[in-house]
Amino acid sequence: MYQRSDFGLSCAMFPKGNFRSIAEAAGQAGFGSVSSRPTLYQQALKEGLRVEDMKEILAENGLHISELDPYCAWVDGTVEADNLVASFFELSEDDYMEMAEALGAKSLNVLYALDKPLDFSSDADRLRQLSNRAAQYNMVVTFEFMPWMHINNLAAAIKLAEAVNHPNFGLNIDFWHHARSGGAAKDLMMLAPQHIAAVQISDVEAIPWDDVIKETARGRKMPGTGVGDVAQKLAHLWQRGINLPLTLEIFSMDVFTMPTDELTPILVKSIDKLLEDAKHSL
Repeated sequence: MYQRSDFGLSCAMFPKGNFRSIAEAAGQAGFGSVSSRPTLYQQALKEGLRVEDMKEILAENGLHISELDPYCAWVDGTVEADNLVASFFELSEDDYMEMAEALGAKSLNVLYALDKPLDFSSDADRLRQLSNRAAQYNMVVTFEFMPWMHINNLAAAIKLAEAVNHPNFGLNIDFWHHARSGGAAKDLMMLAPQHIAAVQISDVEAIPWDDVIKETARGRKMPGTGVGDVAQKLAHLWQRGINLPLTLEIFSMDVFTMPTDELTPILVKSIDKLLEDAKHSL
């Protein structure tokens, strides 16, 4: 079964954190990676950290960058200012590649957030081109589906992966989005292993909120405290031989407002129990 060091922390769980504080929180708690985004990297540079300093911080804490997340402007278009991911449309491909070159990353996670339907011909070609460029930095490109977007479930995401048909492209299986889109744990046993390129972990409440977008942004639950069959899904991934950084992405108001020194022990306890439950479900 996986170990705690196979898991990483999403930088988005620490809205008041900076590069150093997030890395130290993850490393001191025994996690193996952190996610990042260009804004966090750019903030660190403005605060006086050099690339060499950031590399040293990662090394001192036994960490690597699991994923750069999210990249939205890979297609032309804009979204309304109040869209959950509107600010990320201001970040360019070069912003992400600059960070990948500086610090390395396992994956670049992309979303399709435009109102118009995705074009399986031209947009798949864009993703192939992006996958080619990401490969130069030893990154895989991953695609994350969300219940309210045009690619809104696992089946639709698989069709996209098949259309892209690139060895450096795969799916990001966010357990919360998978559950809210009607997915079940058994789906992961039927999914081709090469299609799984990243995993984001949280749990889901039994009763959906009226506004699913608000729920995903602030109403996720700790693994094992909801109805998302998180332990079973983790066991299925282990059985399939999926060896990826598993990123905790628990977006909730409790997490956002909790001091780091109080939050990290809770995350450790949650993951350790999840691993034990997953082991028993094998």
